[in-house]
Amino acid sequence: MSEDKQNIQSAIAVDGVNKFISFFNQRQIEEAVWVFAELGIADLLVMSEAKNAEEICAQKGWLDAVRLRRLLYVAVVAGLLDIEAGNRFKLTSTGELLTSNHPSKSRNYVLTFEDSSEVANGRNHRSATELSSILTPGSDSRVHILIRGNEHTTASESKDITHLYSELSNEMMVAFASIMSTISYNTGPVIAKAIDAFSRCSMLVDVGGSRGTLLANILSSHRNIVNSIVFDLPSTINHASSSMDDNDFERLGISPSRYRFVGGDIFDPNTVPKADGYLLKYILHNMNDENAIKALKSLYKVALRPARIFIIELVLDEPITSEVVRRQWTVYAEDFIMLGTDEGRERTLQQYVDLLQKAGLTFFKLHEIGLDERVIESYID
Repeated sequence: MSEDKQNIQSAIAVDGVNKFISFFNQRQIEEAVWVFAELGIADLLVMSEAKNAEEICAQKGWLDAVRLRRLLYVAVVAGLLDIEAGNRFKLTSTGELLTSNHPSKSRNYVLTFEDSSEVANGRNHRSATELSSILTPGSDSRVHILIRGNEHTTASESKDITHLYSELSNEMMVAFASIMSTISYNTGPVIAKAIDAFSRCSMLVDVGGSRGTLLANILSSHRNIVNSIVFDLPSTINHASSSMDDNDFERLGISPSRYRFVGGDIFDPNTVPKADGYLLKYILHNMNDENAIKALKSLYKVALRPARIFIIELVLDEPITSEVVRRQWTVYAEDFIMLGTDEGRERTLQQYVDLLQKAGLTFFKLHEIGLDERVIESYID
């Protein structure tokens, strides 16, 4: 068995929180395979030369080759496609099973996945996509609308997860915050111990920090940091600061004098705390380039000089080959979730560097920390 295949089966092999995260990411792969089958992409590639996303869109009259390409990368993870020179995609022998006239009837089999789960779970496709950011493919799902194009979809309807989050019910807000806390509980100790530069900040602000799980871990590992802030939307802060029975700072023995919760909006510099250190974990991947630059410019405007910015994100490796995509299968699974938000996306390191430069920040270093996440350190003079 190849290393790639072993990696994709890791949900069974691993223990701890990673098991549940892997199950979740494998669900995204399953849903991407459903979309691939429902759109009939295998029929477009069988018995033909490899095609790029633009050629497939032109053949079908679909509008968004960029989003289609992101779907095709997940199909590569699933072993349905291989990537050839020029970012062109060729059907594998497994992918051929999903052609509409294949004697195995595998396409029909795959399409029953969503039908049966819909009956069993009573899920609502659109609410699942918009409220919990877990994309549930279907004939009316956002991934179909975004790739095929829809005359009723306008730019004003496009929102990133950050602001969709502010519109959630209290129940959904608690659930979303719990997801973020689970991820930070799993990775926070590693991130905290891996980055010595945290200790050089006299005031550290965790932007979009929710309950402060990551910041609590950093304060636990860097005792010299005596001032810090969890900064998030007011509705999030109201919930987080009032949940004293579920406080990661208390769990880790962090004195209340070392942290506080502040509500505001990253897009409004007047509400962003002044500091010489900022954390942005899983923030920029929720945004399109324009909003990401706007958010970084807010920090540039208010930051004390000199300041360090730590961007913690999944980073797509280059060059993008079949082997690289399959090795980074969890990153592409996460990007499939972003595909359903209209705005979000995972990025390469160069794409993050470009965002930093356009906002006036200077890239300093990429920290490899032994996780899917990387830490992109930049500074403001």
